[in-house]
Amino acid sequence: MKYVLLVFALIVILNPIIARKHYRFYLLMVLLLLTALAYFVVPSPNMDLYRYIESMNFFDHMGWRWTMRNYGSSNPLATVAMYALAQFHNDHLLAAIAVFITYGCSFILFAKSAKRFGASYADMNFAFVFLMLNMNYCYVIDVVRIYIAYAIFALFLYIDVIEKKYRPLCFAVYIGLCYFHYAIVLFVLLRIIFFFTRKLRGVLSVLAAFGIPLVLYIAYRVAFFFTGGNVVLSVLSDRIDKYQEYEVFGIWQFLASVVRVLFLLAIMVVAVEFAKQITKRNNTDGIKNKRNDSIRVYEYSTLLIYISVSVFTFITNYQYVLRTPYFIQILASAPLLYIFTNQRKEQLKRLQIMELIVLAESLSHFIYLLIYVYGNLSFEFVL
Repeated sequence: MKYVLLVFALIVILNPIIARKHYRFYLLMVLLLLTALAYFVVPSPNMDLYRYIESMNFFDHMGWRWTMRNYGSSNPLATVAMYALAQFHNDHLLAAIAVFITYGCSFILFAKSAKRFGASYADMNFAFVFLMLNMNYCYVIDVVRIYIAYAIFALFLYIDVIEKKYRPLCFAVYIGLCYFHYAIVLFVLLRIIFFFTRKLRGVLSVLAAFGIPLVLYIAYRVAFFFTGGNVVLSVLSDRIDKYQEYEVFGIWQFLASVVRVLFLLAIMVVAVEFAKQITKRNNTDGIKNKRNDSIRVYEYSTLLIYISVSVFTFITNYQYVLRTPYFIQILASAPLLYIFTNQRKEQLKRLQIMELIVLAESLSHFIYLLIYVYGNLSFEFVL
């Protein structure tokens, strides 16, 4: 834990020195610091990272044909990537690459949003604090695949919905990520459905936000039933009681995840309402670029509301509740910067209150991570 704190302290110290004039270079420095620290992580046997490294060494020993014949049908892109990485015979690379890709994509999305919305140094700092203190550095290192998939998906979703660029490429990436980690399938389905429902407004939009995840959940259960699964669900209260008995996912993890989803959901709702107001105003003022940005933020934030609501639809799925908030966290940089930038121009007092709330939530979650998570990381600084 002390090494994580040291790196975060360096990030804070470097901010006024570098970030004020060269924010992108500052993000690169932070990325390299986080990646370098991850390189020296020593995984414990109960970590997914440990099992991934064991699998990589096993794949390398058994050879390409055997690996693809026996493991190629399940997440084939992940299998290919792990086999390729195993050829370097360096157990430290996997954690470092996971951090580099996950945080790298997150920072690119952050930088793109800041530039597009004309965010100030102060706006970027508050949004960056929100991103960094809420991201779970330990889980990125430990779980590896899902966070890499989340970050890549988030970046291309931003390019797809906000920038309106390279849509065929974006959808190709979405589909490809399904072969890297199956958990991405739900988000791809939500994106496809949203493509046809993005014009909905008012009550219909609210119904879609709750209805689409529910329909997907029902479809999942029906499919589960016809494949021989058990569809009898315990009531929610019984499930919550079981969290206390589940060592990997305890009650504090559950509560922290739910609180963060609710907080992120509130940000999306504010972004949607704010975008609607600015769109109406710019329609009368004739400011085309700002109107376009507002419409895109409205659509983007609405899609994130769908994703956030899906957490409650699948609330009995421990891993989904635990991991999805970090995916939403990466995506949230864009609407948060949009809110900060526009509020600074018009409602400074309201902005200051929002900044305090964001800072308080970020610090409280970081303290939670320090107490319950970061102590599980151990390091060995040997090249």
